[in-house]
Amino acid sequence: MWRAVGLRVLITAVVFCASAGEAGAQTCLGSVPGSDRLNIQIGGTLSAAWSPVPGVDLTGRVSAGYRRAFGGMTVSRLSLDYDITGSSFFGGARISAGDTKAEICPIFTYERTIADVPFETLAGLPLGESFKDLNVSKSLGVAVGRPVLRRGPVELVPTASVGFSRSDDYPDGFIDGNGRPKRFSTSAGFVQAGCGVNIGNRIAFTPTVSTLFWTTEGFQAATVYSVTMALSLRK
Repeated sequence: MWRAVGLRVLITAVVFCASAGEAGAQTCLGSVPGSDRLNIQIGGTLSAAWSPVPGVDLTGRVSAGYRRAFGGMTVSRLSLDYDITGSSFFGGARISAGDTKAEICPIFTYERTIADVPFETLAGLPLGESFKDLNVSKSLGVAVGRPVLRRGPVELVPTASVGFSRSDDYPDGFIDGNGRPKRFSTSAGFVQAGCGVNIGNRIAFTPTVSTLFWTTEGFQAATVYSVTMALSLRK
């Protein structure tokens, strides 16, 4: 199980970045531009990785932004050697970068997931049993984006993000030498880059690539490829 923790941290980071892209910080993540009025959006993100373990994550979300503030929630399902389901809450603010069209957005996210982990994943043996694993992740980072090219209703918006994430695992039935529930923690720094395709200021597709540039010793880094779709419910 622990070889997948680095990937789970990075998937959380991708969800963190994509969430902002569908709330009010849209320009930061190459998505539909924000405005000073109430803006409600729906969408989702499909992410995949092949190392250190193969994994596919599907996330759906609803979000709202008003003026410079935004927030929302997600539900997700991550498939590794086993399935992980969870939900997250996020929020942040849009900051204009001077007289340019660029935006800088500080973003925070909190996520809880639960998994039914086979002992085979942990021990490498077909033991035929499993245990519950609760994971709590917190991420804080900054995203920046700027429109660079417009042709008719289509606009291209390059985007980049950097941040840090902490992940705590609470496997059911694991105790330390003092008889207390055992916790396994890891921290990581991540970067993400991509380019949004904004169509008519109503819908956007944003392919991205993300990787860890720092992680706790003993955990493998991962590279995640993803695409996010955002649909604004208000023109």
